[in-house]
Order: sequence, then C-alpha cells, then structure tokens
Amino acid sequence: MQRWLFNVKTIFGGNGLYQCPRARDEQSGAVAERAHRCAGEYLSAARAADRQYSAPGTNPILDRLRSFGQTRGLPCITHTCRYNL
Repeated sequence: MQRWLFNVKTIFGGNGLYQCPRARDEQSGAVAERAHRCAGEYLSAARAADRQYSAPGTNPILDRLRSFGQTRGLPCITHTCRYNL
C-alpha cells in the first residue's frame, strides 16, 4: 500500500505568490506555485531537523520523509469579503 503525505496550504493576495511569473502566465498560477513549493519546504525542514537532532552523518528524518515519496501540497485560497450593511 502506498502512503501519501499531503499538506493543506493557504494563500492570500498579500503573500507575494500572485507576483511570481507562474501567476502572471497561468490562470491558477499562484495556487500551482504554492503546491510546487511544498515538497521543497518539507525537505528543507527535514534536513534542518536532522542537523539539530540526529547523529552527525545520519539523516533518519529525511530518509523517513523520502520513504513516502514526494509530499503533495493542497493549496486553498482564502477570500476576505466585506459587506456594507
């Protein structure tokens, strides 16, 4: 049985993702860019945890993370609605 890691990420207009080239070129580019970045963020966090907690020269946290395959990002967009009543 294959296990998958998913992470739900939110994006909003003020975080800079809407300014990236992918967002300018694709209709859902900011959402796709956020999903794309998720795997790299997990790998970086695992490397940092290994440096802090693991014996030198070992990478048990990174190895375990990689055993699941690529982490998938599931971005959702937050909307703020203002109503004048």
